[in-house]
Amino acid sequence: MKERVKQRVQTVLAALGFITKVKEKTMTNDDWSQFYANYKAQFGITLEEDNAIADEPPAAPEATTISSELQQEVATFIEGLSGSQGEQHDEPLTMESMIRAMMGAITTMQKQPESSAPVTVVKADAKVLPVVLGTCAHSDTHLFGIEHPIFAKSAWYNQVMANRKLHDSALTTEEVNAFSESFRDYTRSITARVQELHISNQLGLLDYKTMAAGQFAIDYGELKIEFGKEYLTRRQDMIIAYLRTLKTVDHIFPWRSGIQDGEIIPTAFFGEFSQRYQAGEVFKGSAKISQEIARVSDVMIKYKFEDLIALEKQYIGYLNKEGSDVMKWTFIEWLLVYIYKAMFNEQVRRRVVGVLVPVQEGVDNPAMFAADGVLRAIERVEEGMKVLPYKNLKTYTQATIVDYVETFFEEVNKILPSLDGMKLYINEKHVPWYRQGFRSKYGTDTDYAGPKMQAIDYSLEQFVPVPNMDYNDYKMWITLPGNIESLQHLPGEMYNIYFERRLEALLAMGRWKEGAAVNMAGLQCESETELAKTKRKLQWIFTNFPVTELVADATEVDGNLNTQFITGKNTKATAITAINDAPADRVVKIICGDTANATTIAKSGKFEKISAAWSPTAVGDYIKLYQELHVVTKTIGGKQIKVTEPTGNWLELERKVTA
Repeated sequence: MKERVKQRVQTVLAALGFITKVKEKTMTNDDWSQFYANYKAQFGITLEEDNAIADEPPAAPEATTISSELQQEVATFIEGLSGSQGEQHDEPLTMESMIRAMMGAITTMQKQPESSAPVTVVKADAKVLPVVLGTCAHSDTHLFGIEHPIFAKSAWYNQVMANRKLHDSALTTEEVNAFSESFRDYTRSITARVQELHISNQLGLLDYKTMAAGQFAIDYGELKIEFGKEYLTRRQDMIIAYLRTLKTVDHIFPWRSGIQDGEIIPTAFFGEFSQRYQAGEVFKGSAKISQEIARVSDVMIKYKFEDLIALEKQYIGYLNKEGSDVMKWTFIEWLLVYIYKAMFNEQVRRRVVGVLVPVQEGVDNPAMFAADGVLRAIERVEEGMKVLPYKNLKTYTQATIVDYVETFFEEVNKILPSLDGMKLYINEKHVPWYRQGFRSKYGTDTDYAGPKMQAIDYSLEQFVPVPNMDYNDYKMWITLPGNIESLQHLPGEMYNIYFERRLEALLAMGRWKEGAAVNMAGLQCESETELAKTKRKLQWIFTNFPVTELVADATEVDGNLNTQFITGKNTKATAITAINDAPADRVVKIICGDTANATTIAKSGKFEKISAAWSPTAVGDYIKLYQELHVVTKTIGGKQIKVTEPTGNWLELERKVTA
């Protein structure tokens, strides 16, 4: 089997999750048929034809799977792969392996060198760039002259681009089905392309601006034997590169791939080893092993396009708008970019503030409730008695933020030998507050660069502004870069969207996995009292306690101020009866701050649907709540539309009440 074909086989098998099946010889005929279909959809050619392309084999009858001989050759090739490629086999967790993994993680995060070799940039041929950008003329049979089925002018959705006019009549069932099939082939192909670039470590080479200028850092030489495939791949890379121009958090919370459900991340904590020399068997040293669990949840898109003709009108408007984009997308590409951009922006925010919440049946649920984000991952290790927040560092204001940050540094500096390599993560929306406070405290700027984001008395390398936190999010933390990761199953899995026909409408659907995890948090303790005894010396991450304190005897909560509240010192029996102005896509947490006349929540009124009355018995007990949703019909612009909005009632996510 040719090396080029081997790489393609590995890409498709990895995308389907079949690597282990092939190695264990458990592939069924249906599995091989699925592999065959995906290989052909991605590369526009069957595996047999691809493997024999140099020999120009005679035409053969259409196949639906690959031959038994080639199945055996694929299996032999996959069995020879090292364990680091494709899917991973679980190894027994031993003390030695966990410590080795731990030290490997530290080395990777702190000392991974940057490659000093310059990236090779290939200037596109003068004939290539217009085809890639879609600024050249069409041929008689294909858009831009790209001889690939996806660009065939005979397809109605490509005629819209070629002729720049609406479809003459209502779409037939056959036309809708053809569009759905072509759309599905394209999304499968672009998903596989993302995974191929991920495996070959080339995703970072995609730069939309330089590619649009005709400079490419990726070698497309192997694809030149298939003209249509080369330009399909080049245009797909432009879509991927375009999405990479959107604001992301990849550089702050990198992706960890390959998480299908849950994964154990071992953590080792070492005591002192050295001592003054003395004879005899006097040993010293300790290694305490803990673990973090990385979990992902299922996220989906399910959208109904009720009128393709209306989409055509929008698309033609895009085509006729000069200077709207350096690229001229086909109808399918334009629709994909439109959907992908919305999904991408939702995902980027969810990666920070998302909380996995039970599905409310029959209504569309908030995007932020589909999976856990970074703030929830940090909260888990705090509630799991691994990290003790600084309870004296509650919320801050524009006037107090500089002193607040410096106090935070000082507290952590008392614990660590050095702050070198550590970073402070702060809400990006509050960075202007810090800059203004810094100027006020330490003097005006000496130039137009503005004050550096640093603390005067400490050697912290830099602040890390975290985007997509809400204005009322006051969470800060200090840790090593890369210690908190976003989780996924397969790279690019979110882009694998497909269409299904439902009466006159088309349903766009897709499903993928997401999550977030702290890799190294701290040694787990039985109680907060035991955790406090460690004096935070067994922690890898240090956090504040950004709660808003309720006034004494408060019966209502202002959800516009914060998402975390702690009750005050009441003078009488007090119960919360309402939470006002809280966003519908955030969870509200209420913490017991005092047990004398402790604030309670009755199972009645707006809280009738919680599991039971909440009556805390200890400081630190809490309840988490989110809003119940329902669908209402409203008249907007003379049309009746259905809208999902809060009912005013609250549902319970979880609680803690000390026994």
